[in-house]
Amino acid sequence: MGAVEARQMTVTPLIDGNLDEWADMPAFESSHLVYQVDGWDGTDDVTALWRLGWDNGNLYVAVQVDDDYHVQTQNGNQIFKGDGVSLQLDTQLEADFGNRLSPDDFQINLSPGDFAGTPPVAYRFRGDNSGNLTDMPGHGIQVAARRSGDGYTLEAAIPWSNLGITPQSGLELGIALNANDNDTPGTAVQEVMMSHVATRKFSDPSSWGMVTLREAE
Repeated sequence: MGAVEARQMTVTPLIDGNLDEWADMPAFESSHLVYQVDGWDGTDDVTALWRLGWDNGNLYVAVQVDDDYHVQTQNGNQIFKGDGVSLQLDTQLEADFGNRLSPDDFQINLSPGDFAGTPPVAYRFRGDNSGNLTDMPGHGIQVAARRSGDGYTLEAAIPWSNLGITPQSGLELGIALNANDNDTPGTAVQEVMMSHVATRKFSDPSSWGMVTLREAE
């Protein structure tokens, strides 16, 4: 359940929010409602289609998000309270004991900004030995976004060094691909989260899916 793949890229993608170069890559949808704020009106108006790639330097992410209202007022570790996407990564599947976060678990939040004064931005979190998710600033993540119809496209390059990983074909990692939605202008509220895996729970890596690094075809 929730099995996806990242395809090795022989040409480094330009991180500019234009996803034309991703057209031949397999796509995976965040279609499962895994969080809703109290009082949510039931409006399900966000979809996210992901494509993943990799090379020796980076994990690459390309996302097409369809959303009729764009609301993002936040920066830093609060960007989950507006429209954006996130990846949760379990970098050592064999080291997990129990169903809680640990230092081999990461969350990367990616915001497209507001397409006005607030630019696209990334923020990194890491699990700790107490099972909590803690701030981990100082990353080298590149992110870019563009308006696209009723939504946006987002592209990112996440250095493997930010995750403590040496990539190789066949490597398997835990992963959850999530999309946040806020439809109330001028607010900072995580109203809805959609994920690519129906079982996804925030602090339980065993509930996430899995990504396999594949060689280029």
